[in-house]
Amino acid sequence: MRTTDDFELIESVSADALVSHPVWSHWAPEVDRERVLAWGVAEEELDRQIELFESCGPVPLYPVLDLADLGDRKDLVVATRFEAADGARLWGYLLEPHAFGIFHLGEEYSFNRNLPAFSEREAERLAAALGTSADMIFPLFFHVDDEIPVTAGNEGEITRFW
Repeated sequence: MRTTDDFELIESVSADALVSHPVWSHWAPEVDRERVLAWGVAEEELDRQIELFESCGPVPLYPVLDLADLGDRKDLVVATRFEAADGARLWGYLLEPHAFGIFHLGEEYSFNRNLPAFSEREAERLAAALGTSADMIFPLFFHVDDEIPVTAGNEGEITRFW
């Protein structure tokens, strides 16, 4: 289990957030409050963090401090290493079953299997940043650290879906 000292709710995932914690989840107070308190996060600190998001804004994310507590959850943003078809090594996240993102040179490239036209534009944008073509990115291979038991599996392939 990771330390509770750096527990925080955040608005959106970033490369820095994934470096500090490899797994994040969307906050659902009816199920997550008790889970987070059971990890040892102080109730006062949790309430302070929640208050920052109560009035408006997106549903925040929180770090999963106990990786044994993942179960079969599907709302997880998981740090992931990618390898493009041309061998380029990339870093980002999986949000199974439909989405994934890649960070490159300070930019985020987001993909969603339910949004093929949007994902195609993101692939072209990423390809331009890499100095290649989208055909050289896909299929994209992924690997999640073995210490993170994800339901989608720790390795796999994402084929072009548009």
